[in-house]
Amino acid sequence: MPWLVLLVALVMPLLAAGADDPYAAWMQGRPAESVTDLLEQASLHQRWSDWYDCGLAAAAAGERGLASYGLLRAHALEPQRSEPLEALRSQGITLPPGWCERLGVIADPGAGWLGGALLLVAGLMFGLRVARPLPRGLVAAGVACLALAAPGVISAWHDAENPFLAVVSDTALLDSTGAVLSPVPAGTVVRQEDVRPWDGRVLVLVDGRRGWIPLVDTHPPGLSR
Repeated sequence: MPWLVLLVALVMPLLAAGADDPYAAWMQGRPAESVTDLLEQASLHQRWSDWYDCGLAAAAAGERGLASYGLLRAHALEPQRSEPLEALRSQGITLPPGWCERLGVIADPGAGWLGGALLLVAGLMFGLRVARPLPRGLVAAGVACLALAAPGVISAWHDAENPFLAVVSDTALLDSTGAVLSPVPAGTVVRQEDVRPWDGRVLVLVDGRRGWIPLVDTHPPGLSR
């Protein structure tokens, strides 16, 4: 039965590909089964889109801590993209607007490959200008490219250094002695007050209260910040 052999030969690679596809279970209505693979994919490639997908899958699976973590990482990698912030807000988490959001279309030319191209042209014009005289038109073009790219590039750099952390596991806000001040549920986004950990804890601001939370509760097990 050659036709049966041919059918098996065609179907088996498709089944194997589906088994390796981290999105397969999610697309079939089982997002919880995709979260681990999507987390591994995101941590390996460090693309904003992978972290965004990981956050969405975690949200669909009811894993609020990992959802906040993934979406916050996506925002830090591509502050110009509105999707991560919108997804966080749909989870009831509101972050103060960054400079990319405040500037709006003014920041758009400095985003992504376009911003890189504008800076490359500006650098080329200025480099040639140092080496030899150039027509005023070319110098003006370099200045214009720099002026177009600068707001978006600077805003993205500033917003990428956001001081927020996602609480991945249920934890508690502690005072300096280790006494519990209040519970902090998974999925909460806190403001980091000091980048230097102390005794395995990090100083944060939660709902107007300042205290410490265990650093281990701010990222998934096995992953560094």
